[in-house]
Amino acid sequence: MKDRFKNQMNEIVADYQAGKFTDFNKIELTPEVSLDTIDESLGFVIIHESVHIGLAIALKQRLG
Repeated sequence: MKDRFKNQMNEIVADYQAGKFTDFNKIELTPEVSLDTIDESLGFVIIHESVHIGLAIALKQRLG
């Protein structure tokens, strides 16, 4: 699983460096919050996925 995430991250970095995300469309999360650039979106994804991982770790610790 760790290798899968690492490979996926490397692919995203390579695609970003190759300029494959230049045709990015704004994403509106709520009327007050939007992701206007690929940089904002990638930052959001990192935080979002960190929350998921943190919850999974907490559940694993709690449930054994």
